This record gives sequence, structure tokens and C-alpha cells, in this order.
Amino acid sequence: MFQKSQFRTVAVLSCLIASLFASACQDDMRIGSEVIVESSRRRAPKWIKQVPKQSLRYYYFVGKDSSYQQTDRYAYQDALSNLSAYLSTRSTSLYKKIEETHGLEEAKVLRKTYIQNLSRASISGAIKKDVYWEKVEKLTREGIKPFYRYYVLLAIRKKALRDSEARTLREQSTENRTTLKHELEAIQERLAD
Repeated sequence: MFQKSQFRTVAVLSCLIASLFASACQDDMRIGSEVIVESSRRRAPKWIKQVPKQSLRYYYFVGKDSSYQQTDRYAYQDALSNLSAYLSTRSTSLYKKIEETHGLEEAKVLRKTYIQNLSRASISGAIKKDVYWEKVEKLTREGIKPFYRYYVLLAIRKKALRDSEARTLREQSTENRTTLKHELEAIQERLAD
């Protein structure tokens, strides 16, 4: 038979275990909490949290989207948007000297043409390297709402990007036979290194 001290110990431990179990269940039941109920793989790929570093052949971009539809279309568009942001940043640094010496308007026109040509070439040459999706259930005040979270890994060939850059700069250099020609050729030389 149980002695009083043993009975109290068992009762306290039982209450403690029950309260821990109840708080764990309560954590799972909070409004806004999410549970992954299905996914395209057992483990999520590393690239969804950290974009892969550029390789010898490719630049990589990741797109993400959450939707009630089971499609990667918007995640793919998000990856293209990230590519476009990269090209915009790259063009700003390339055309900085022209902006400083010839003014903002001249550099803006050249940079815009550069971005348009490279974007067109990059989008047509974009390679969908990988797709990962999760079906998620989220607890809301109205109940459980399922949705999909999609990730797309996009790759752009470095050689194709360099070729498109060189072609665009040659065209701009040919069109601008003034002092800009020398600066555009200097940009070409920098890219060739």
C-alpha cells in the first residue's frame, strides 16, 4: 500500500505531467500556428533558407510564394523579380562612372537599355533547377485554413549573361560615338576580366 508521502509524490508528478501535456497541446492550438501536413520531400532543401552561392556556371535566385492554389507560378515570378533586382544593382555599379562624368540622364537611358536587354535574355535563358512545396494548415479564428507554400530555385548561365552584357555594351558603344564610347569600352573590359 501507498504511504501518504508516496501518494502525494505520485499525485504531484501526475499533476505536473498533466499540466505539461496540456500546455504542449495549448501551444499547438494557438491562433496563427502552422503545421506542415504534406511536402514534396521528406526534408526541406537547404536552398530555401539560403540561396546557393554562384557556381562556376550559374547565378542562383530563389522565389517564394504562399497561395491557396497548388502552383509554383508566383514563386517562379518572385525568383525572376529577384533576378531583376540583381541586374538593376549590377547596372547601377557598372554605369556609375558615366553618371558621374556625363550626368544622370545619359546614364539612366543607357542603364535602362542594359537592364531591358539583359532581363529579356536572362528570362528566356532561366532554368528552373528545383521546386519544393509544402501544404500547410494554419489555425485561424474561423478554423483551420490549408494553403501551399512554394519555393523555386532559378539558375542563370553566367556565360549567357556575360554574352548578353557584351552584346548590349557593343551596341551602346556603336550608337554613342562620343566620349561615352571609351567609357562603355572600359565597362566591357572590366566585365571581360
